Amino acid sequence: MGASSSLSCEALLLIDHDNIPFGKVNLRQMLEVWLESLPDNAVPTGTISVLLRAYGGWFRQSHTSDARFKASEFYQEECPSLLRVASRYCRIHFEFADKLLLPLTSNKMATSLAITHTVAVRASAETVVARVGVPLCPEFDCQLSSVKKWIKRRRACTRGACPLEFKDQFERQQQKQVDVHLATDILTWAYTWNGTCPMAVASDDIDLLPALGAAAFARKGQSGVTLLRFLMSSSYLDGSLVDLGLRLVKV
Repeated sequence: MGASSSLSCEALLLIDHDNIPFGKVNLRQMLEVWLESLPDNAVPTGTISVLLRAYGGWFRQSHTSDARFKASEFYQEECPSLLRVASRYCRIHFEFADKLLLPLTSNKMATSLAITHTVAVRASAETVVARVGVPLCPEFDCQLSSVKKWIKRRRACTRGACPLEFKDQFERQQQKQVDVHLATDILTWAYTWNGTCPMAVASDDIDLLPALGAAAFARKGQSGVTLLRFLMSSSYLDGSLVDLGLRLVKV
């Protein structure tokens, strides 16, 4: 576990990779919209260092996941090394969030905890319950009753005599620890970093709202917190977050 480059950055962007519609927005656009939204006095003049940390299911147990390989190719192609925003030049540094964000008070040789096992494999079907009073399918050969039996029996197909279990044929991958890791890093920034380094979170995931609220509350008066949104238009906490000084920016 080596030292984190976050100890010397002047602006920090935390990227919730799977909760960003990259088909509709690109990384350069995201950076420009965020940096242009910052007050003139939020970052130093001249050239600044901006760190991007990407969070996702990067490890299946302790081994690099397929998602990590695909994301690596994506960021190599999409992440600029130098970006000009208005009169400011920004040197862009990228890292996968493989470790906890270090407190700013850590020395340059400090190490942090590595976070792995961020992909869990589930072999069972999701548990669902049929709704009551909903319209029935009008098709004469509707398979709804067969589907209900299939879900209940957890077999591999809808045939009543199917000898295979669902888990014999299917699996689903699920991210684990990612939201908590991101939320923990948000709070590490809020309580241990000084007010000269603005932080943005790029995500449409409402699971992060409590951590963002805590960060904005901790930084009230000198917040420096920005939430970059994409498809999501609003949330129940928006008014309170804005009152605490958090900036909501639609990309």
